[in-house]
Amino acid sequence: MSMVYRMLENNSSGEKLDQEEKKKNYKTSIELVTKAVALDMADSQSWYVLGNAHLTNFFVNNESTKELESALRAYALTEKHMKEANPDLFYNRATVLEYLERYSEAAQNFQAAHQIDPNLGGDKRADAIVGFVSRAYNSIANKGKIKSNRLTEMVKSIPQTIPG
Repeated sequence: MSMVYRMLENNSSGEKLDQEEKKKNYKTSIELVTKAVALDMADSQSWYVLGNAHLTNFFVNNESTKELESALRAYALTEKHMKEANPDLFYNRATVLEYLERYSEAAQNFQAAHQIDPNLGGDKRADAIVGFVSRAYNSIANKGKIKSNRLTEMVKSIPQTIPG
């Protein structure tokens, strides 16, 4: 039911849901899957659905990053209770970690997803993270390839007050 609420596009009359109704459905989705988890705390699928509900709620309802932290906790419990590897778990968790700028963990999870299912493209996402971090490091280390004198001039040219 939780997943169905997140997929609903129309109401019972067949009319398109407005944005507020959709947002409400995402919150209802979390409530429903939380009840399912309470029925069986060792059900990895329910924990996984709860993680996904928090992840999508973060983006749909512009919630705080606490939603992403809740998703990570649910994903950790999914992994603890799962019987067989789920590549989507690792991929989704990597997406959360990347958004939280925990790049090393994100790359590891994308690689784990790729090892289970190469069709997901986790290796490319991991490589993109490594490339991004490397470019950022090099830019910082090289001061953006700007000579010290030029950098000093640029900093001095910044107004101390903004004309109003």
